[in-house]
Amino acid sequence: MTTGISINDPGRSLRGGREAAGEWPRSGPFVEREANKRREPLPGGDPPARNVGEVMTRNARSCRPEDTLAAAAVAMCEADCRFLPVLDEAGHPIGVVTDGDICLLGSTSHRRLREMSVREAMSGSPVTCRPGESVLDALRVMRERRIRHMPVVGAQGLLEGVVSLTDIVLEATEEGSAVLRREVSAALREIVQKQGCRRVIEHNPYVED
Repeated sequence: MTTGISINDPGRSLRGGREAAGEWPRSGPFVEREANKRREPLPGGDPPARNVGEVMTRNARSCRPEDTLAAAAVAMCEADCRFLPVLDEAGHPIGVVTDGDICLLGSTSHRRLREMSVREAMSGSPVTCRPGESVLDALRVMRERRIRHMPVVGAQGLLEGVVSLTDIVLEATEEGSAVLRREVSAALREIVQKQGCRRVIEHNPYVED
């Protein structure tokens, strides 16, 4: 489990997470799956794939849509991360904001970052996963969507943590799973979009059509 990095300190978050009762609709590619499904053994004698909940960053730092981009940028700098989930008042992820989003808006607007809100830069309808999902499933979604982070939500749709590509790369290194290493390699090639030695940007997942 990753701790002490990314956005995991709620005491220093822009807004503390709020717990709420009641059902919240599941979102993302795992809608039809059970949150705590059994691990599936990997072929070739590899150990079973671990679950997202075992490698994710818990107590993730977050922000609110009305927070300023300056505050979000400071939070990312302090936590040495590049991504913040954006939560509603109850603690449900409603979007994400990245350092790239902040740089893009900051460089194209005449306003200062402290005059712009997270709402102006964030992308909505974030892809999420559940703690009980397989790390392999999460990695395949990252590869398909070309993203490096996903908010992790519980049964009520509340934020429980964040899983990053770095978390999964470390898992592949530590666990020594040949299947996971191959999947990580394929995901990295897809996400960085390299053709030969040149990086080609074919798709920006954080820009809505």
